[in-house]
Amino acid sequence: MKALRLAAAPIAAAAFVAAGGCAHLAGGSVAPTPAPTVSAAPTTAACIQSAAANAQIVAISPLITPTTAPVYGIIAGYGLVVAGSAGNVSAPIVVAPSATVQFFDDDQLGSQLHYSAAGIPAASAFPGPTYTFPPAALTQSGTQINATTSWSTGLLSGQCYSQAFTIAGPGTYYFGDVTYYGLGNIRDVIVATSSPVP
Repeated sequence: MKALRLAAAPIAAAAFVAAGGCAHLAGGSVAPTPAPTVSAAPTTAACIQSAAANAQIVAISPLITPTTAPVYGIIAGYGLVVAGSAGNVSAPIVVAPSATVQFFDDDQLGSQLHYSAAGIPAASAFPGPTYTFPPAALTQSGTQINATTSWSTGLLSGQCYSQAFTIAGPGTYYFGDVTYYGLGNIRDVIVATSSPVP
């Protein structure tokens, strides 16, 4: 299977495109700005070139604009890919409790910006904007998304997939970007349910 090509433009995490609806993410020519520095010397995660069979793909992009979800508050930067497209407005990621999920950094190939998804254990709401992920979240870890342990995609390069994650069962799982959680509110929830979500 070939890599998914959504081709988002590299832009600063705090700058978002204000557009509504559902569309293919499109490339552009905005010059990237340097990512904020972190105390550890991060390395990018291994670049997986294709999606796992039957995986639900979650795109990561600052072009997926923020919204206020009624139950969860501000979410931004993540979108479930359906038929090759991710919506350009954030929404909770709704999947079956037995789903396999993979994250995809939708930035341009070769971009200096690296995006991630890391679980926030024991959360029933998003921590404040000054929340800091543990240094281990900079590194790819775990293969199961659950409410009690840490998991992370590590810092993904543009046009790369994360490792595949299985969902532990029904529940709501809070996660965010290790670097841009507090800078651009890049965070979301996975809602694993067998019931339709309104």
